[in-house]
Amino acid sequence: MNKDKFSQKINKLSQDKLKTISALKESNSFISSALTEAAYCMSYSLFERMNYASKKLPKEFETIDNTTDLKQEDRRFQPFIRSYLFVALIAELENYLSDLLFYVLVKYPGKIENTTLEFNEIIELKEMNEVIKEVAKKEVHNLLYKSPKEYKKRLDSLLSMEDSVLENIWPDYIEMKARRDIGVHNSWYKNELYENKISKVNIEVSEKEFLGVNNDYFEHSLEVGENLITIISNHCNRKFS
Repeated sequence: MNKDKFSQKINKLSQDKLKTISALKESNSFISSALTEAAYCMSYSLFERMNYASKKLPKEFETIDNTTDLKQEDRRFQPFIRSYLFVALIAELENYLSDLLFYVLVKYPGKIENTTLEFNEIIELKEMNEVIKEVAKKEVHNLLYKSPKEYKKRLDSLLSMEDSVLENIWPDYIEMKARRDIGVHNSWYKNELYENKISKVNIEVSEKEFLGVNNDYFEHSLEVGENLITIISNHCNRKFS
């Protein structure tokens, strides 16, 4: 793959992810509009379904948006949906970084480190290009289990990027990932693991115990995601074109 095609591949990946982030933002706006219609009975069938779902959601979501013009149980619905749009956002960002690093390792296999294949795996793959792809895939997978500091160091190395390039947004990204983890694994309640992760990037721990996603935090997270992709994409265009 020549450099032009490689740059085009990275640009397409970046643009596709930016479109997905935009779709998540618009989805949150749509849900807000639909909730307004439902809450004020502009559509009785919509209200009935929302109300039925809201009653089944944790009460903690009532306090996320501090709205006073909705019944208490009806306040749960949008923060709940928004919190899982946030989970989707983090998944998209992780996928972006993983795909990007995979492309780089396949293009520049000399960057691959300390990743091995079993002999039977090599036999099954047959062609060297397939071997390189499999080793690259394993290295990217192994990176997911590194500490934030180790992951950032390896990311900078693979992209031939100064550590200062992402320094302004990396702490926020790590906090976002940590919040996603407690959302998925601890019902949005902060725990010691969350506090340890964000303390390592010098972010102050919230006094709140329940960390569901309010609108301001979600908007900020979307901005961080867009900036992360744009900064890395611009760097790759300069470095690999």
